[in-house]
Amino acid sequence: MQTKTAAKKVTRRQHSNASKAEVVAACRQPGATIASSARQHDINPSLVRCWLQEWLRWSGLTLSGW
Repeated sequence: MQTKTAAKKVTRRQHSNASKAEVVAACRQPGATIASSARQHDINPSLVRCWLQEWLRWSGLTLSGW
């Protein structure tokens, strides 16, 4: 006889602006990569990339000027 277990509901995490800024600042350090910064903060690299793009748009900088 098999028993059924209740499926665990997966919820999305909410990240504060302060935590986003911390991750973006970590990515901007010399020699840092998006992947390593994401791994340090247990976040998907594609999410960090989105935050970086958002920061670049907000700051008015370009990747070449960064």
